[in-house]
Parts: sequence; C-alpha cells; structure tokens
Amino acid sequence: MGHESEAREVAIEENRQHRKHGGLGRLSGCWDWVLYFTTRYGYQPRRAFLLLFVLWLLGSGMFWMAQQSSLMAPTRVNAFRLFQSKTPSLPPGYPSFQPPLYALDFFLPGINLYQKSNWQLHERRPADWPYRGYAVFSVFYFLLGWIFTAVALGAITGVLKPP
Repeated sequence: MGHESEAREVAIEENRQHRKHGGLGRLSGCWDWVLYFTTRYGYQPRRAFLLLFVLWLLGSGMFWMAQQSSLMAPTRVNAFRLFQSKTPSLPPGYPSFQPPLYALDFFLPGINLYQKSNWQLHERRPADWPYRGYAVFSVFYFLLGWIFTAVALGAITGVLKPP
C-alpha cells in the first residue's frame, strides 16, 4: 500500500523484540545492540555515517582540548626537543598538529594522514590526570571508530542487509 516507512518501523521493532526476548547469548546480544544503534538493523544505513560524523566532531574537539592543554607532542626525537624548548617550534617540513585530521587518522582504518604517526599524547609529569583521561578517551574513540566504520561500510556494500 506504499507504507514503506511504517513497514520499516515495524521490522525494526520486531528485531528489537527478538533481541530482548529471543534468548541471544552475550556476544550475539552485544552485536545485535550495535546493529540496532548504528543502522537500525540495516533499515537506516545512513545512520552509521551520521554517528561517524558525530564521533569525528567529538574527537576533533577532544584532541583540540588536548592540544590546548599541551598534551600533544611530536613523535620524532628532534621535533620533540624543538617543541619542548623555550621557544617551541617544529623542524622545517614537519606536519603541524591538526585536530580534525588527527581525529580522522586515529579511527579510520587503512588511511594515513600523517597525524597519528607524527603526533601523540605526551604525559607532562607522572600521574598526570588530564593525560590519563585523554588516553582512556582515545582507546574508546579508536574502538568506536572502527566499529562504526565497519558497520557503515557493511551497510553500504550490502553485507549488512535487513533480515
């Protein structure tokens, strides 16, 4: 009858009820929840890209704050020494830190934007709590980025089709 969006909503709810009452194991239940959250079981594949965009914005903001807190430092020894001197600078040709590019480089697999390989979080002093907070954020950011990217690519290529 042309009620495609309503049929999609019914199918999504049917899958959700299956997750709740279908007796799925822990791993299957977790994966089912990821599919629900990211693409609504493949019925809304664009949702995964929206989540990737939001995650990228969040990462860009967090890495910008890490830079403002002087927690980002060059990875190469000569660049690090110049960067830590009284007049901080970088060697000629060394890429400057770009939080949006670093955020992309951090979680997109197979892409090298030369940010992650040239910049890293640097602990200013032992037991530096802001550093630890950003380090924990980085781990979750990396994991979520890979999961959301895999689901988005699966949804676009048709690997994750609605049941």
